[in-house]
Amino acid sequence: MMKNFSKFQFTRLALRALGLAGLLALAIFVSACDNDSGSKNPLGPSATAASLNTIAVTPFTASLDKAGTATFAAAGGTDTFTWSVSDVTLGTIVSATGVFTAGTTVGTLNVTATDANGLTGTATVSVVAETLVVSPDAASINLGETVTFTSTGVAPLFWTLSDITIGNIGSTTGIFVADGSTGTATVNVVDSEGNAGSGSITVFTDNMVINPNALTLDQLPAAAVAFTATGNVGTVFWSMTGQTGAYTGATINTTTGAVTIAAMPTTAQGTQTLTLRATDGTVGDGSATLTLNQP
Repeated sequence: MMKNFSKFQFTRLALRALGLAGLLALAIFVSACDNDSGSKNPLGPSATAASLNTIAVTPFTASLDKAGTATFAAAGGTDTFTWSVSDVTLGTIVSATGVFTAGTTVGTLNVTATDANGLTGTATVSVVAETLVVSPDAASINLGETVTFTSTGVAPLFWTLSDITIGNIGSTTGIFVADGSTGTATVNVVDSEGNAGSGSITVFTDNMVINPNALTLDQLPAAAVAFTATGNVGTVFWSMTGQTGAYTGATINTTTGAVTIAAMPTTAQGTQTLTLRATDGTVGDGSATLTLNQP
């Protein structure tokens, strides 16, 4: 009897036994198998399998100062990664850890992670020039006076001026001489490794008189120090420059010219020679010097 039992009859009985829920599960299984793109997984390629075909490197981009460091990581691929760089003149990387150290040359290079199967992922690193600190960052002097600019960086330093009509600057000394006309210029410096920085210089003429014209303090004053201007035509505007060594203990009232000294300079900050300037936009400028010594 079983020999006469057709395949059709067997299938019909099997489907009847499965019921509606079974038929639905079977349909889902068949659909998944149809979506299989050649893998042996009956449910098609998995997310894990896909991740083995790509390597993501983080950070994807990095910008570092010369001699700066960064640690790169990789995800995806198989087994451990070997790290390399496209230009060893711009930086080096530890092949086993991904720790990158920038060189002393400015430029852009690629960092590559390679897995055990030769699959790679890359990131980009830019090695940039450092910004040199110029001191004073902004100076104001009268015609005929001088000021010396200094800077961080690797010697020798090379100094230039954006406007040579107001004076000249020693290319190797940073000494500016106001032997030209009035005006403002940018003071530029470049060190031996190509790092650059800038400050500013303003040259003016004394058509107003400031009283006191020069004052030196060795101790913290009990009240604000008063400065007055005569000879002006319009409303006077006051400014103060010359702070060095990150000193911020003295401020000026731009309307009255009163200088409030909250703290004297420390030994590390050094003596502060501050230039006060009064201008009314009509007759010219007046200047005075306030020197603050360490107590």
